[in-house]
Amino acid sequence: MVKTLKILALVAVAALLVSTATGCCPLLNRASDEASERVAEEIIEGATGGEIDIEEDGGSVTIETEDGAVTIEGGEGSDLPEGWPSDMPVYDGTITGSSSFSTPEGMSMTVTIETADSADDVGSYYQAELQSEGWTEDFSADSSDGGQRSVSMVVSKDDRNGTVAINEEDSTTFVGVTVISAE
Repeated sequence: MVKTLKILALVAVAALLVSTATGCCPLLNRASDEASERVAEEIIEGATGGEIDIEEDGGSVTIETEDGAVTIEGGEGSDLPEGWPSDMPVYDGTITGSSSFSTPEGMSMTVTIETADSADDVGSYYQAELQSEGWTEDFSADSSDGGQRSVSMVVSKDDRNGTVAINEEDSTTFVGVTVISAE
């Protein structure tokens, strides 16, 4: 577990290094992009002792090891992760980020969405759509504190689990949807 957390922390640092170096300054060229990728690869390889490959493509970063791969995409106009299950609904709004993480044991995919609709509307949508797609609601929570509202759901179907986290603050609602499947 500690090794997994260490690797995930390093992956986040590497993604930040690559995306910062390649996205913050338009004067940086491809040679600089490749240098940033190499530096991040060396950091993670030194810490884990494993071979990795980092590929940056526009707004996404993919990190591959012999144990699996993680792809992170950010910014407005992001896409759903490749292979997003058709029976896991995605609320109509702006996709602000997505990620996928695969290992021989399974896969995890996440998408984040921003909308001006209320947490009530988004929560009602997910309850109805998840049920119609055959997901079972295993847990749900709803809380309000001042100007913030949070709705959470944990669902399951076949060998997959999912979470939906809805957070409304002021006039913006943020939605995070994750699907985890065993391979």
